[in-house]
Order: sequence, then C-alpha cells, then structure tokens
Amino acid sequence: MKLFFFLLLSTGFLQLHSQTTKTTIILFEFDKSAITDSCKGQLKNLVKELKTSAWANIELYGHCDSSGSSAYNDRLSIKRVEAVHQFLLSEGIIDSVIILKKGYGENKPLNENASKEQRSLNRRVEIIVNESIILYKKFEKTVTVEQVLSGAKLNSGDKISLKNINFIGGYHYFVNESLPTLNELLTVMRKNSKMVIRVEGHICCGSADEADGVDMGTELKNLSVARAMAVKEFLVNNGIEANRISHAGFGHSRPLYPYPEKTSEEELANRRVEVVIISMK
Repeated sequence: MKLFFFLLLSTGFLQLHSQTTKTTIILFEFDKSAITDSCKGQLKNLVKELKTSAWANIELYGHCDSSGSSAYNDRLSIKRVEAVHQFLLSEGIIDSVIILKKGYGENKPLNENASKEQRSLNRRVEIIVNESIILYKKFEKTVTVEQVLSGAKLNSGDKISLKNINFIGGYHYFVNESLPTLNELLTVMRKNSKMVIRVEGHICCGSADEADGVDMGTELKNLSVARAMAVKEFLVNNGIEANRISHAGFGHSRPLYPYPEKTSEEELANRRVEVVIISMK
C-alpha cells in the first residue's frame, strides 16, 4: 500500500479502465484549486487520446479532504472542477461534450482521512469519459443513406457512410451540396425513432501523428471533432433528441487512403463523416 501511495503522489494522476468508461483522477495540493504542472502534462496526454478515440461525453466530479468547514469544502470542490473544465476547453475539448460538473466537497472520500497520504488522495477531481462499447465489436456492414432509405436492414454496429457531406476547406461549415444528404440522414433518424448513433469525423491531408487539423473558424485544433459536431447539431436543430446522438473526431488516424493522398478523389474520401449505429432499441 505504501508503494501505491508513493506512485500516486509522485504523478498526481491515476487511470482506471473498464470496457465502457475511463476514470482519470487529478490530485490537488492542500487548499488549492490550481492544476499542478505535472497534472497539466497528464491532462494534455488525455486530451490527445480523446481526440483520436471514440468517446461520447465527459463528467467532472470534485472532492476535498476533511480539513476545513463543510461549506468551504463544497465551494473548493466546485473550483477544482471548474479549473479542470477550463483546462480541457483550452486544449480544444468542445464544451457540449462535458455533460456534468459537480462538487461533492468532503462527502465522498476514498478513505477515512486518517493520515496525510489518505487526505492527499481525497483532494481530487475525477474525470469520467464515457466510451462506446460498440467500438469493440466488428462492424457488420457499411451502407449508404440511399440504401437505408431503400429498405436496407440495419443492426447495431453497422456504419452509414455519408459520402456527399462536404465542408469548406479548413472549416466545420457545410457546403450547400451537403444539404440533400443531411436531410436524408434526418429522414432516417425520424423513421427509426429508437436508433442511437455516433457521428464520426475524419480529415485528409496529414499524417496519423497529427492529432487533428485546425478549424480556421475557431482556431482550435479539433477540426474532425467540430465537423462531427456540426452533423449532430444539424440533427438536433431539426428535432432529433440530443441523447440519441454522440460524436467523435479521429483526425488523420483512420484514413481510407494512406498519406500523402495521390489524388483529389483520395483526399475527398479521407475527408469524410460516418455514422455508427450504437443501438436500434
């Protein structure tokens, strides 16, 4: 147990994995809400991973040790949550995917606060990333929107390719020619009222080492995420329930054609948006 404490305190960071969620614990100094330099580095690595993996949403929970009054610790735990929230935003995470922020003060300790080491573990923010279990299943098939509208049977794990959805270069804004396909996807969602999807964005013209491209509209390096979010916002703005849609951006990490692309057609194929069906029930 002493070795565990040493490793945790020396990094200020812990990750716990399960099949559908990942919990990252960021530790804080006594009576502080500022993120330490070591934890900033670990958070940057987490953000880099988030931008190239399929994740649905993020929850933030703040905690304190038992030192000080309950009311003070309630406020301090919220300040710690907000510090992590703002740091994630500064690194390019979209605010809308952070679905829950809550401070528990000293009310949910990991231990009895009986020693210095125990109290240090309770000064924390838990970052819970909810991931989609569908990633770990083999996709059954890929279909187009037109095939779906023509009666193709859909199952959880299927991909719907949105080949005609394009964006202004370097931006998350649709070109006018994308509207028919967007409306067709909207029709699919309306006809299949129990279908839950994840919109996935991809970009072209870069190596897999680059986490994502820069969105020139926001100057954030999250272009594939922003393009996926644009599709989600179109559906939500037209009446589809937001809880039926998650989104993720994969940057250059999953190209259909290797970098550098040889033709404009290969670039267009890599610069794409796809829909993964999470469930049909």
